[in-house]
Amino acid sequence: MTIQPKKYTIESKQILNKKIMIDTLLAISPIDGRYANSTKPLQQHFSEKGLIHNRIVTEIEYLVLLGETIPKISLSFKDAEKLRDIYRNFTTKDAQRVKEIEKETEHDVKAIEYFIREKLCEYDMQGLEPQIHFGLTSEDVNCFSYASCLQHGIYPWLILVHKVITILGALALEHKETIMLGRTHGQPALATTFGKEMMVFVERLKGEFATLQKLPIPVKFGGAVGTLAAHYISYSNINWEKFATTLTNRIEKYDEQEHLPDMMKFKRITVTTQIEPHDGYAAIMDNIRRINTIMLDFVKDMWTYIMLGMVGQKLKKGEVGSSTMPQKINPIKFENAEGNLGISSIFCDMLSNKLPISRLQRDLTDSTVMRNLGMPIAYSMVACDSLIKGLQRIEPNKAYMLAEVRAHPEILGEAIQTLLRKDGVKDSYEKVKELLRGNEVTLPKIHSFIQTLDGQVSDKTKKILLNLTPESYLGNLNFAKTKEEV
Repeated sequence: MTIQPKKYTIESKQILNKKIMIDTLLAISPIDGRYANSTKPLQQHFSEKGLIHNRIVTEIEYLVLLGETIPKISLSFKDAEKLRDIYRNFTTKDAQRVKEIEKETEHDVKAIEYFIREKLCEYDMQGLEPQIHFGLTSEDVNCFSYASCLQHGIYPWLILVHKVITILGALALEHKETIMLGRTHGQPALATTFGKEMMVFVERLKGEFATLQKLPIPVKFGGAVGTLAAHYISYSNINWEKFATTLTNRIEKYDEQEHLPDMMKFKRITVTTQIEPHDGYAAIMDNIRRINTIMLDFVKDMWTYIMLGMVGQKLKKGEVGSSTMPQKINPIKFENAEGNLGISSIFCDMLSNKLPISRLQRDLTDSTVMRNLGMPIAYSMVACDSLIKGLQRIEPNKAYMLAEVRAHPEILGEAIQTLLRKDGVKDSYEKVKELLRGNEVTLPKIHSFIQTLDGQVSDKTKKILLNLTPESYLGNLNFAKTKEEV
């Protein structure tokens, strides 16, 4: 099929001359509507324009490398740079033209090939037309394109996750000694500190964050069924494995302007069917879901602390908490985060469960699913944005929390029965249980019990027990000393 150089109808010219803008009030998804400001950094990577751009990058870098590898093609440096200008100068108008071609061909990747043909006509480089998409299958292009979408698109989200970790770390240090009542099964357990509880989430998030950065993004270059048959039958003397390694490195690093950290590198999967098996994508989605789960655990805890009065929220002038109850300051940022983390994880589960499954050498079900690659990241990004705003408003109620700890002297039960065990007192646990469980407990009542232990415990133990208070039984709190350690 021959596609002629650009010919536009009056209608298409009118469309292309307009500034393309999504009306957020008409958007079906809140990602592109209500939350568009939060997800704006993802648009250039996970939008269809971003995917089209990355497909063009892949096709051009492949064509340039063919020119360097096959003598009869032979591209000069100047011609190679001219070809790269096709994706360097890629515009929304160009993306619209690709969509017009796709409407005619009903094939999204073939439309990229024909678009590049048109550009070659403009550049007077028609002699390269037969080499565009030479020996490739669509998935050779798609896998690199989606890998680029993910590598660049996940970075704004990682920045927000890191910010969450940083804020929690600062809270951990600031409130390292802020006494609070710890609860297990919802019941008073032992005293802990607000800082220590924040540090639990810091450590959990840091671990998954570090794991995610080490995960590779899988790509493939293998032709119709993964054997590079078209390449070898055409040029059997070329080391196509070496070619594939060079191509992988170039596409990974094509954008010299965007200096990404040394993380989530491309990894070529050498044994494939027509498609890259997507096990690596499943691992990435599972990791994102675990990060979501940790943050979900945190926001539920924070909501509960606020509900119990342990944590307050700073007033925001002009804000309304309820349409009928003017006194309310709702923990809406944490609730918003909870909802969007859940949606993000649903997308993660779908992608993780679906993508690694493809009938025989391939079916097309992954094609429509991969177009949602940005959705779990977008919803988690909205959640992180809400979580950060929520954290910036909280104020631990130190006096309330300390008073609550002191109001529950029964939490000393573990310390008492442990010290009795240490001194060899028989039925230590049972004796303390009878004293404390289900009874109204006061420190004087506990002290009276301790006085009955003469001859059963050492003077040293007795002294420790009599000096023990609910807020002093804290254990080791040396979880971090400096900001750098956090």
